[in-house]
Amino acid sequence: MTPFIKIVTTAVAMSAIATLAAASDAPARVLKIPQGLCPQTVSAMTDWAAKANGSGIGAYAMPVDMDTKVGQCDTAKIAMGGVAYGYTSYEEAAAAATASCEAQRGADMGNCKVFAYLVDQK
Repeated sequence: MTPFIKIVTTAVAMSAIATLAAASDAPARVLKIPQGLCPQTVSAMTDWAAKANGSGIGAYAMPVDMDTKVGQCDTAKIAMGGVAYGYTSYEEAAAAATASCEAQRGADMGNCKVFAYLVDQK
């Protein structure tokens, strides 16, 4: 290996290590979701969690239909979900996400309920 290639390879490796170190400085986040949700719902929730900035507690609420079985998917409900993040308590995050969901849901949808929380890892 020529000295030039060795220097470039070392620089690229050090750059990757620095990027990982910088990423690890941000607080790790944990998405708490119940078992049995349909894959589309889980995907929507993980997409939201990945895009949520900052820290604090977040919540994801969706309309509830008592006739829907656990694991069944209703994409309309997913689209009408309400989210909130950056709160200091579960109660504040849940209230904000529920209010957002209630403001968007159709009249034929059930009341909104929080299904997931996003929290800083301790």
